[in-house]
Amino acid sequence: MRAADVPAFPKRSRSHVLEDASRDRFRSLVHETGAMATDRREHDYGIDVDVEITSNGQLTGLGFAVQLKATSEVKSGPQVRIRVETLNYWRALDQLVLLVLWDASSDTFWCRWAHRIDPYRNKPGQKTMTVTFTADDQLSAAAWSQLEAEVAAARELKRGYAQ
Repeated sequence: MRAADVPAFPKRSRSHVLEDASRDRFRSLVHETGAMATDRREHDYGIDVDVEITSNGQLTGLGFAVQLKATSEVKSGPQVRIRVETLNYWRALDQLVLLVLWDASSDTFWCRWAHRIDPYRNKPGQKTMTVTFTADDQLSAAAWSQLEAEVAAARELKRGYAQ
């Protein structure tokens, strides 16, 4: 068969390759902490992964949702654009949502809790917003305990046990 006789097929886009790599790398990071990450969303409405926090191998009932974003290279500071309606959805969920950006070139993660993203800095009718991450937002296995503390505090607030 000549090359001219071969039918054209779709190509796997760079963004899909990057998205899969970000999921794999994030699962690896979560595994380093001893927690569990599960892709169980058939349809993506702004949530990619669910994380279950463990303690000494025991499930804790503490968990949170994650929206992963990926870039091949951070050029002018780590940032992502999100839809305002997606942020509204995250903030309405009973579960905390963590927005995570992965830079493939440096293998660096940044994160921000959705409830800590200020939606009021937008202009009325604005459809998207930019979330800019700082050095304090870097995510590593060593910084994982801060995430766990936030999830535990949210559960205590929900139960009415907050001090």
